[in-house]
Formats: sequence, structure tokens, C-alpha cells
Amino acid sequence: MSRTKERAMRRAPRGSTPGPSHLTPQRILLAGGIGYGVAYVTANDLIAATIFDGYSRIDQAISELSGTGAPSRGFLNAMLPLFTLLVFGFGIGVWRAAGRSRALRVTGGILIAQAIMFPLWLLFPMTSRDEMVQATSHTNDIGHMVLSASAVLFIVTEMAFSAAALGKFFRCFAISMMITAMAAGGYVASTTSDVAAGAPTPWMGAVERVSYGSWLLWMAVLAIVLLRKAGRPRDPVGQYRTGRRREDRAAGPTGPSGRDRRSHSMTHVALATHAGQA
Repeated sequence: MSRTKERAMRRAPRGSTPGPSHLTPQRILLAGGIGYGVAYVTANDLIAATIFDGYSRIDQAISELSGTGAPSRGFLNAMLPLFTLLVFGFGIGVWRAAGRSRALRVTGGILIAQAIMFPLWLLFPMTSRDEMVQATSHTNDIGHMVLSASAVLFIVTEMAFSAAALGKFFRCFAISMMITAMAAGGYVASTTSDVAAGAPTPWMGAVERVSYGSWLLWMAVLAIVLLRKAGRPRDPVGQYRTGRRREDRAAGPTGPSGRDRRSHSMTHVALATHAGQA
């Protein structure tokens, strides 16, 4: 370590050196990927499902908790700004952590776009099952289905780009979560006609929670991976392969440099020539 670095470290106050445990704006943004999953599960399955008397987490859709006439609708509508803020902030954090990785930057951009669309769910709530049986169709249900399809497209695209951006472990994880989300989402889509007819939908709620839960788990793991990278100095995501080279250059060569080697060679040649002349 050079004397300049030693003096700077001595002058710096304790706790001023950035480290993994320090709370920075970037780490707060990335933590939103974990916070959203915790807030979503708590708000929907622990609080809203309890408010909604007779609601079945196993057989009923998650959207029914915020559907028309649901007693838990007001509470979940009040939670929507928090959900939007957490996902929006997480998207910004992913974007900032991307470095030279275009795939990860696209992932962050899609997360931001998805968060911006969150308020639209207020305009298109799911119609309650009782009302569906009495009427043929509702405009809000059409909008709700469009938003649901858009959400699936967002989720699958985010997972696909993140799989291309990070290492082998995360790639396998993201692909498995993508397959889970698509398979479980396909089953839920096949039960929509039963919901409209007022027929029983066994295991619909459980399977839908597996589908959406795969996205929540993906966000949490992505946040953890990027938080760990953020704790390492000068280790942007897009420069994983070049980070070690940069550290080596910053630390300085362990042996003589090329210029020194050339100088030594020229010295030896000069001495040999002088000796020959003598």
C-alpha cells in the first residue's frame, strides 16, 4: 500500500470507509426487491385474507381480495402506493447496478415500467364471483385480464434478461423460476371460465400463489446477489470478468515492469559492448 493511501486512511474518521454494512441509497433501492415480497405476502395473505370472511387462500384468486365488493379492497388499495414505490425503487437499483451489462439494464427498465403500471389495477378490479354469475361481462374484467397478461409478460421478460446477465447459478435459478411462473400461470388461466360460471376452482389460489411467489422469490434472490456485489468496492455487475484485472493494476506489479525490463536489457547490452571494446 502506498504512503498516500496510508495517510488518507489515518486521516479518515472511523466508519467513513464504505463497506457492506453501510446503508447507502443504492442498497436501500436494492432492498426494495426483498421488501416488496415481504409487504405483499403480509398485506394479502396475512391481513386482507383475514379481513375477507370466508375467503380461501387455497381455492380463490388473489385478485378477489381487491375485487369489487371485497371487504379487504380498501386496505389493499391503500397499500398500492407502497407496492409501487418498492418495485419502482428496486428497478432503479437494478438499473444503477447494471454497469456495462445491457441485459441487466433492460431488466431494471422493465421493472420500472411494470411499477408504473401498478396504479392501473385500481381502475380495473376483478368482479366478484356473485356479480359475474348475474352478468355476462364487465369492462373492468376485460381490463383486468389485459393487465394480468401484461404482468406475466413483464415477469417472464425480466427473468429471461436477468438470466443472461448474471452467472451460471443465477441463470439456472432464473430459468427455473420462469418455467414455474409460466406453468402455474397456465393452470390459473385455464380456470377463468369456472370463475365466470361460479363453479368451484379447487387449488386455484394455491397454484396462483406459486406462480406469483416465483416472481417474488426471483426478486429477493436478485436483490441479494446485487447487494453482495454492491458491498465489494469497484465491482460493477457489467465488469465481473475485468474486475480482477483492474484490482491487479491498481495494486501495482509484483515484479519489474516492461519499461524496467527494457532498461535492464539496454544496460546489459551497453556493458557487454563496453567490455568487448576494452
